[in-house]
Amino acid sequence: MSVPDWQVALARERTPRGAVAQRTLMQTAFQRSLGPGVDGDFALLQFRTAFDKRSDAGETVTLEREADGAWRVIGYFIK
Repeated sequence: MSVPDWQVALARERTPRGAVAQRTLMQTAFQRSLGPGVDGDFALLQFRTAFDKRSDAGETVTLEREADGAWRVIGYFIK
């Protein structure tokens, strides 16, 4: 996904909820696979988040350690 497409998708999900009022990291899990054929070094960060317009939400940020050793965000989900 291109950066402009990512920005549009993120705004579409986040804007209706309002600004983040509070965010608490609940769990970090490290995994070697995200499913069949999706292998690598992954970290899943789960947050409990309160937005201005929704007080109890969950956010998951998925990171992948790339060949240069840097962790980069590859997914973001709100529940």
